[in-house]
Amino acid sequence: MQDKVFSIKQSLSIYVIIVILFYMTSFFFQTRYGLVGIPLTQVFGLLIPGLLAVLLMKKDFRSVFFFNKTQSFKYYRIGLGLWLLALVFSGIYSFYAIDFLPEEKEMLDAFNYIFENLPLLNQILMIAVMPAIIEELLFRG
Repeated sequence: MQDKVFSIKQSLSIYVIIVILFYMTSFFFQTRYGLVGIPLTQVFGLLIPGLLAVLLMKKDFRSVFFFNKTQSFKYYRIGLGLWLLALVFSGIYSFYAIDFLPEEKEMLDAFNYIFENLPLLNQILMIAVMPAIIEELLFRG
């Protein structure tokens, strides 16, 4: 009888392969395509290899990528609170990191390029939404 989900050995080997593919594709796509390479890296380095592993090993999609809807709004409030807390701490960190990091000018130029040359919706999709969804699917599955 075939299992519906992956064993520990299968999960670890798939994880190692996907991490190696992620680093290889991130280098290729981001040097070749710049900012467009970020979502391409997410898709080709994380999403497609994970889905292919499920298809090739004939596992049940619903068992591997389970989605449970929460009944309580408490978890949404906790998530929102953690997000706000992370936002505050990242602001404090970046305020002090500019003084202590040796490449503060290059880091600021990179962030300024992203924030000045992309529309807000693209920034949110590229930096927050797409990586979060794809990485959650990879690590949950």
